[in-house]
Amino acid sequence: MTAAETRWSAFLDKVGRRVSELEAEARAGLEGLVESEVLDPAPLSSALSELKARFHGLTRKVDDAWHDTIEPMVEDAPEAERDALWLQGEALCRRVEAAFVGLEREAQANHAKALHRLALVEAGVEPACASCGAPLPGRLRPRAVNVTCAHCQAVTTVRPGLATAMFFGGGALHALAVFGASEAFDALAEAERRFGRLAHPTDDDVATYRAALEAAWVAWATEKARWTPGTKPDAIASEAAVKVAQATSTLARDARRRAVRTRALALAHHGDLTALVAFMRADGANAGFSVDDLLECAAEHQATGALEVALRAASIEAEGDDEAGFIDEKRAEVLQTVRRRR
Repeated sequence: MTAAETRWSAFLDKVGRRVSELEAEARAGLEGLVESEVLDPAPLSSALSELKARFHGLTRKVDDAWHDTIEPMVEDAPEAERDALWLQGEALCRRVEAAFVGLEREAQANHAKALHRLALVEAGVEPACASCGAPLPGRLRPRAVNVTCAHCQAVTTVRPGLATAMFFGGGALHALAVFGASEAFDALAEAERRFGRLAHPTDDDVATYRAALEAAWVAWATEKARWTPGTKPDAIASEAAVKVAQATSTLARDARRRAVRTRALALAHHGDLTALVAFMRADGANAGFSVDDLLECAAEHQATGALEVALRAASIEAEGDDEAGFIDEKRAEVLQTVRRRR
């Protein structure tokens, strides 16, 4: 191992051990806090904010160590070596983020479950008719309802207890639904990370991202329905569709350019150089999508064959004498540009 690899590995191991220690400490503390402060969400919120800052501090240490110490040590190393070391650091940062997200989901779900237990106790207490004092049916009521007394026919407004109101009116249902759909939301987070790094997403990228969104929010709505008896399947689908629409509302603005880059990448992938050049001069120019954009698009999608065809198209547009030299220089330039977006 090189000096940089040895130093980086030792540092990452140290941070990794601290992550595990912090997870154990936090889980125990959060469990005790949830049990003692069921009807007051403020202490849990404050504890999670402080915990988030501590985990963020660990990722900041990794970033600082890379930029201040390791990157200068590997400045002249092969690109593959630098990338491998950087990916190790990124993997640890993602682990740190996942650790906090897991703790946050678990704590908020445990708080919601504690509220639900108190709500069931409240539901077991029979309210009394405001007119004759006769008992009215006791059950879990998410909101205030008017109940007609079976004895005197008087109407009494029955209001939910504090825990019941907090459970149905706050973020408890959302917390339980997210926790129950954790796997789907983890997959969505990965899809968002990949999609967010694309400067030139295609229609296929949007379709993949949308599929992850739909899977997560359908799972969320299904889990939420488990805690709200009587929820119909149509309501589940409708609520999930609203969430997906909210998340994808801005994608429509880029639809035209996305269709152009999708077609251009397909032409490059199939090696149709003549059609590609003609398409870029017409449709590409009209959509503000240049050959340089196509090069970056192919590079960030790791479409090696399409990149080589796009490089030939760029050479034709440049009208230079040294085609091989131009292509080599352009290839190195675009690959470096895409790498720097990490």
